[in-house]
Amino acid sequence: MLTSIRGYPVRPGLLVEWRLHPVVPGEPPEDPRAPSYMQEAHLRAVAFARTAGWGSPSWLAAAFELPGRARLDVLGSALQAWVGRHETLRTGFRFSADGLRRFTFGLQDVRLRATVVGEFTGPGSVNRYLEARFDEVTDPLDSWPPMLFAAVLRDDSTTVFAAFDHSNTDGYSIGLTAHEIPELYLATAEGRPHGLPEAGSHADYSAAEREAAAVVGPDHPAVAVWKEFLEADGGALPGFPLPLGVGPEEVPESTGRLEALATAEDSAAFEAVCKAATGGFLAGLLAAAAVAAQELGGQREFRTTVPVHTRSDSRWASSIGWYVNVMPVAFRPARTDGFAEVVLMAARAMRTATPALSAPGVRAWELVGTVPVLRFMVSFIDGRAVPGSEHWKSRNMSGLGKSPRGDHVFLWFHRTHEGLSVTVIHPHTKFAREQVRRYVDRIRQIVGEVAATGTCAVRPPSAGDGENMANASDG
Repeated sequence: MLTSIRGYPVRPGLLVEWRLHPVVPGEPPEDPRAPSYMQEAHLRAVAFARTAGWGSPSWLAAAFELPGRARLDVLGSALQAWVGRHETLRTGFRFSADGLRRFTFGLQDVRLRATVVGEFTGPGSVNRYLEARFDEVTDPLDSWPPMLFAAVLRDDSTTVFAAFDHSNTDGYSIGLTAHEIPELYLATAEGRPHGLPEAGSHADYSAAEREAAAVVGPDHPAVAVWKEFLEADGGALPGFPLPLGVGPEEVPESTGRLEALATAEDSAAFEAVCKAATGGFLAGLLAAAAVAAQELGGQREFRTTVPVHTRSDSRWASSIGWYVNVMPVAFRPARTDGFAEVVLMAARAMRTATPALSAPGVRAWELVGTVPVLRFMVSFIDGRAVPGSEHWKSRNMSGLGKSPRGDHVFLWFHRTHEGLSVTVIHPHTKFAREQVRRYVDRIRQIVGEVAATGTCAVRPPSAGDGENMANASDG
């Protein structure tokens, strides 16, 4: 699950923070390993937004509870061990005359320092403080490390937070964080070895990605897929299928919210229908999103981008980092097709786009000759596969996040042992919020109807929505 920090339930208590510091002050050691393509694109976007005068915080965090009042020495040791376990937490980037350069501290060269912030008593006071703190210290260009650990101690429980700039982590890593830190804490407290598998380094992954991408040329299959997809939108990536009321020069603040979509039982029933249609859960969600886009936005062809994990090597299975590529998906559901047929179309569209994953999307875009902005994304994470996910409910675990400014709409679908939910990121305006609400409500209805009956009616577009779509594409 992913929600805003203001929506996360945390009771007041004594707040303590930990930040990482070099043991010896001075210039950090240079590292010849380049950033991953996603990291570099993110950091350049941060720099551009700052230059344009509308930079805004963008971070991800894990929040979870430990039983009882945590021992600060034990928790500090567990966090130090975790930083040692994942090299990406000890690395950073800075711009120089010859581009973006990495620096990396050795395991013995950094130490966490604890600061007792003080006692919080009012409702929501911890949330407000931590939001401002995360905004401040997760800047990847002005603040190293762009992360912060915090804990709120009470007699009966302790809430732990771990916040990072996106360059350090992805959604799967947030789930891993909520598993590994409690395991290290409990192992340290109980005087036993931890049960965590060995984790590879995201910095090594980045170097390997760059080496493999060096042979990608203009005639590569990934470039051909992206070229065709981008040309269909005049060199841009597709936007949200309903109008958002955002002008071409506007860069609005973003906001987000978490919406429940289906119970565990309904999710299983929905999945069974999708599999019977020779698709999968993601294909079913894309089908539902396409039907909603057709009905509400008059969109004849459904077009979106889909994040796909790149943890294909066992070295990266337990590694914290940003292991994601992006796949373009486009298909045309006929207005008379039943839901099973739309699922099949979505599955075929994903198979057609698979060559795009044979190279980093950012590298393919470079060779196409464009620098597109992600504007509409449909993501799916099956959290049940994340280690420790069976404890998420009892530990009050949640991912937290804050998105940068823009006219983008991101749908992050999450399936857990409790059911299906979606986090929606959208422009922070009344009109955009209402449009996104209509869209998510229709997806919820489709999932519920398919779970209950095995299909759903694919209705024709609403009157006037074709004209709205034309207006929306202008913005």
